[in-house]
Amino acid sequence: MFGQTQTRDLRAPRRVRGYLAVRENRTVLLLASSEGEAERYARDARCFTDKSVVYLPSRSVAYGDVFDPPVARVGQRQRALHALKDARVVVAGPLAFAEKTPLHEPLALSGGVAFGLDDCLERLSSTGYERVDRVSRPGEY
Repeated sequence: MFGQTQTRDLRAPRRVRGYLAVRENRTVLLLASSEGEAERYARDARCFTDKSVVYLPSRSVAYGDVFDPPVARVGQRQRALHALKDARVVVAGPLAFAEKTPLHEPLALSGGVAFGLDDCLERLSSTGYERVDRVSRPGEY
């Protein structure tokens, strides 16, 4: 018969959990009970360290849903995923932790750099940006 797995819950105020997470000598993953709690844990943990604390947001829309996630939210998640390699503390809620997300290389545009316009436009479209006549909100080009 399989052995029973024992788990321990840390019963402490939210700020104390953030403090304990940053005091570990290795990278810590702090899973919160909700997305809102995860955001608050990350904010609290940042108060106790100068090292990188990464809040991993969910896309806020389940895969296969009729609606697409907000492009700004997808961008936040991509930036967080790229920051994981240098993170000291990673904070995520249950949805964000369970989501599978393709990792896209950042597209850096700066003055004096030559790039193919068609390739750039294709890349923007494939990562969820919307082509419009007049840009008025995040996620449009």
